[in-house]
Amino acid sequence: MSASPQKSWIRRHPKTTIVVTVLFFTLFFDLVGTGIYHLAKYGTLHKYEYLRVMRIKDPVFHHTLKPEAEYTLEKWGGTQYILITNSLGFKDRQVRDVPLESASRRVLFIGDSFTEGVGYGYDQTFVGRIDIAFADRQIEVLNAGVASYSPIMYYAKVNHLLKTVGLKFDDLVVFLDISDIHDETGYELENGQVIPNAIPSSVSVLRGFFFEYTMIPRNIWSTSEKLCRKFVKDPDSHPRSKEDHSYGTNTYRSLWTIEDSIYEAYGEEGLQRSRQHMNLLYQLLKDHGITMTVAVYPQPDQILHHDLDSRQVKFWQAWAREHSVPFLNFFPDFIQEGQDPKEAIRKYFIPGDLHWNDEGHRLITEKFLERWQPANPLDGEAVVAGAEGASNRSGLQ
Repeated sequence: MSASPQKSWIRRHPKTTIVVTVLFFTLFFDLVGTGIYHLAKYGTLHKYEYLRVMRIKDPVFHHTLKPEAEYTLEKWGGTQYILITNSLGFKDRQVRDVPLESASRRVLFIGDSFTEGVGYGYDQTFVGRIDIAFADRQIEVLNAGVASYSPIMYYAKVNHLLKTVGLKFDDLVVFLDISDIHDETGYELENGQVIPNAIPSSVSVLRGFFFEYTMIPRNIWSTSEKLCRKFVKDPDSHPRSKEDHSYGTNTYRSLWTIEDSIYEAYGEEGLQRSRQHMNLLYQLLKDHGITMTVAVYPQPDQILHHDLDSRQVKFWQAWAREHSVPFLNFFPDFIQEGQDPKEAIRKYFIPGDLHWNDEGHRLITEKFLERWQPANPLDGEAVVAGAEGASNRSGLQ
């Protein structure tokens, strides 16, 4: 008797075959449908096309803005703003070629997304407003700030601008963000280059693909993450209420100044790494005869918790005093006795976000112009005299 022919895998597993087939075609049609939707809304298949157009990788300081480019971005709330860069890849009011030397005194600002001024065109940001104000004083302003920068990038980028690009400037103003401390723990400095200290996992790559190119898998993944946060303690996040989201509060990357457990988790390490890279930046500037100013400001969490005598303030004030560097403390401008903290957040921050709105940029501009003055070059004994003189003249804290 001849043996009966062996059934195929499909016939032996009909239910599994049906499930796999349904999932395949669901994903296929979801990809097609999402692609059509993105083409209609964004003019491209990529939901985050602006990240590819304007935000590019850099082999030295990890990431930057694309030079001499102009792109319309979505702003929170459905409105739009135009991001424009100059020849150096700095946010600017127009696409232009920036000469490496200037006949005027030149001030370079550097920081993260607050300094870049996400959500607003150049002239609406505090750097752009200072630029306009300084025009009458024959002082040129440049903005090297980019979202997700931290002291390791500040040093690597300024070092590259001075030694490789040959950019000449007289003053550097460093705006240190609360989130810098968390960001510092994710990178290492190797041969002058900023290198991530962790390789993206296959899961994170898959998540990124689903969130950019699909709708159904993206929503399933997003819902699953929310459920996991409810039932599983995630050390890198806090459960956030609708009110938290509306005020930009209870964020893990900002709570290190307030909660001891979070400070122990990454805050202490992040501060020490930041100190190392700020020390390198200070020495670099001193070698080139460039003055330095350090500025700190609160995020919504610090305002909500009335964190006026903050770890951020105490640490960088001590560092600035140690290096005889002018120190600008904007915490008291946002955290005032008797003021409802939520009212202050509504007044100065973009709804549903933790970045400054128009009033926030206006406040920083006003207080900066009141307090900052060009100091003497960093040259030995003049470092101390220049820093203390600037502090006394301009009311620096």
